[in-house]
Amino acid sequence: MANMSLSATSDMKALRYRTAQSTIGENNTLASKKKRNRISEKTGRLEVGRGLNTDKERFSRNLILGGCSFTAHMDANNLAWGEQLKDDYENVINTAEMASGNQIICDRICYELSKPQVTSENTMVAVMWSSPFRKEFLFTSDDPDWQTIHQSFPKDKPGFSNYILTDMQHEKHALSNWLIVGGGYGIWNYEVTPLDARLKTYFTDTYNPEEAYVSSLRAMITVQSLCQAKNIPIMNMCWQNVFHDLADKEFEAPESFWKKDIVSSVGWLYTRLRTSFSNSSKEDPKEYSEDADDYQVNTLAQQLKGDYHNKRIDRLYPNTKHWYDLIDWGTWHFYENDMIEKGGLQEFSHYEQGTASVDLNKHPTTEVQAAWKERIIKELKGRHNIEIS
Repeated sequence: MANMSLSATSDMKALRYRTAQSTIGENNTLASKKKRNRISEKTGRLEVGRGLNTDKERFSRNLILGGCSFTAHMDANNLAWGEQLKDDYENVINTAEMASGNQIICDRICYELSKPQVTSENTMVAVMWSSPFRKEFLFTSDDPDWQTIHQSFPKDKPGFSNYILTDMQHEKHALSNWLIVGGGYGIWNYEVTPLDARLKTYFTDTYNPEEAYVSSLRAMITVQSLCQAKNIPIMNMCWQNVFHDLADKEFEAPESFWKKDIVSSVGWLYTRLRTSFSNSSKEDPKEYSEDADDYQVNTLAQQLKGDYHNKRIDRLYPNTKHWYDLIDWGTWHFYENDMIEKGGLQEFSHYEQGTASVDLNKHPTTEVQAAWKERIIKELKGRHNIEIS
């Protein structure tokens, strides 16, 4: 089966690693949600699951969601599971925002949990944690460059977020705002002088991966502890594995000013699969063969066996260990198979839903997100006896 396309062969590879647990069946497809679709007046494009749903159901508890674009993305082709839940259920509060790092994800969840109407009887939390390598910066009005920075961002990519203080995403506060630097809202997509110089200095001279992991673990434990103190059910998950340093650090990618690798944007899976794929082909890496596919799968599987032990972050970075030991793994939901440990939505997208490795530097499709949504609903029902009315 020579010269098979990358996409087709990746689909075959993904099928080999499907688990017995199915997430979307014939009776639970996007077709059943067509009554909720609409054509956008602004773009003229089909918006799957957006609007027209006048008969929303309810969870037996209010559901607070947290995350980054993997939970918040609203594009018609990549409608995130969090937004799909919000469309389907009237008592879903989605605090997720594109480009968010784990500290601001934590802050938004804590902000919602601080409200007096939140009780152990009426609330539950589900968080999809993002890349540990994102960082937020707080800018205040006494900064000499405050006005310049504030006015430099395009309206559609504001860069600043003040969700915590105002209950409105992206609203610019008069005194202080958080700057988010991840993903599509990331500063590297457009230069904002003098902000870019400051960030380049930080990420070039000060940034440290161990500190990044410590900060993420601290955020996770903060939310976990607050939920435990308030006796509020919580389910944690991740966009992809964040507990092992698995990325190919030599992966060739366009230079990013704030870190030489591309891991913060696309994660470990893309870098490892694409490198393994390239190494397995003696000719044009854009061409694929069945033998190359076998090589890629087997080689990566063997590498990961050792990496899951040797590259666990608490073994690599000593300052993470006490935080890692505090994690309540009973509150976590992972995607796992014979090859993958502590995986998340992106591993699920590739190995369960057949997304080609070349597409893993993008957001999962609406269909993949819908499958993940149903998986999460099933988990919430099973773990916390959540009912739907």
